[in-house]
Amino acid sequence: MIYIVGIGPGGKNYITPEAFEVVGMCDVVIGTERQIDPFRVSAKKIVVTGPGGAFEAMERYGKGEGTAAVLVSGDPGLYSLLRIVSEKYNTDEYRVIPGISSVQLAYSRIGRVWQNAEIVNLHGRDIDGLSKISRGEKRDAAILTDKNNTPDVIARWLLEGGMENRRVFVCSNLSYENEEIVKTDLVELSEMKTWIGLCVVILG
Repeated sequence: MIYIVGIGPGGKNYITPEAFEVVGMCDVVIGTERQIDPFRVSAKKIVVTGPGGAFEAMERYGKGEGTAAVLVSGDPGLYSLLRIVSEKYNTDEYRVIPGISSVQLAYSRIGRVWQNAEIVNLHGRDIDGLSKISRGEKRDAAILTDKNNTPDVIARWLLEGGMENRRVFVCSNLSYENEEIVKTDLVELSEMKTWIGLCVVILG
């Protein structure tokens, strides 16, 4: 059996008790150094992967007679490993342990509902993915960034594409000690240059 375990945005307080329980009973735990760190005491065998290497390691170590836990950030079903696993495995071969997504935590930090928000993932993707955001209707949009598609780059792209100035929240390093929530607007954000770590940009 393979367990796809969501470990939330990163901070230990946002990992569910079920995730700790499942990892503790598995024979192999697969993940990056950051993902594995909270589980080192309870894990039996650890397989450290690089970013994006979870599925390959799962294919190698998860098909034995024992159990394997594959750690993924956030929730497995939100722009994560579950998509490819569900396409290549039968549902009786794996079990999903949900986690708290960074989008969910970001919205809780700013005290807004997110049931109608458009979610755009730019992590490792082309910035043209922003074209999915509704222009006429002012719905919330949550944008997941990466080292290239930083908040200021996103703001400039939207403004140059004709979007009106809108209120923006930038939530960075969620659940960590250096977590920061910045409330601004697109114009101001387009001129802010320094961003450390992954962010969730929320268009209000």
